[in-house]
Amino acid sequence: YAKKIPAPGQPELAAGARIVRTKKFGKTPEVKGKSVILVDDGIATGETVKAAIKYLRKKKAKKIILAMPVAPKDTLKSLKRLVDEVIVLETPVYFGAVGEFYRDFPQVSDKEVLQCLYETD
Repeated sequence: YAKKIPAPGQPELAAGARIVRTKKFGKTPEVKGKSVILVDDGIATGETVKAAIKYLRKKKAKKIILAMPVAPKDTLKSLKRLVDEVIVLETPVYFGAVGEFYRDFPQVSDKEVLQCLYETD
């Protein structure tokens, strides 16, 4: 099937993308006025989690707590300014890739993430 290419400043394309996403995954849980614990299995550059934080702020989450097992110190420093609280288990001196800190590092599917979201809503 065809997908629309994102085009900044063209809201009809964003609306189309939302419709497709809702049909595929269902409606996302409401976060307005709620405290949210945003969990990442490990952060390298932080760009993905920054997008999630931006989304949660836009949706008016009351409080955002970012939790992860491992992250590089410089990335963690920039993320601390974006959330209310950070929980991290390890900030190694040398950080190559997140997978280095796991025995087994399988990818998590969108379906698994959505199941977790709806179980806690």
